Parts: sequence; structure tokens; C-alpha cells
Amino acid sequence: MRTFHDFPAYALNYASTAAMASGASGPMVARS
Repeated sequence: MRTFHDFPAYALNYASTAAMASGASGPMVARS
């Protein structure tokens, strides 16, 4: 982890990337 301030954005980016890779991006794209 870099800084605590960077963590939320990094976690969201990682989660969205993982969701896309797993093919679960459909609902997430519709929500965003």
C-alpha cells in the first residue's frame, strides 16, 4: 500500500478491473 489516501482509489480501480476480467462488468457498467 502506498499511502492511506491513495488506497480507496486503488482498491476501486483494482475491483473494477477484476470484475471486468471475471466477466461481471455488466451490472457495474450499468450502475456507473
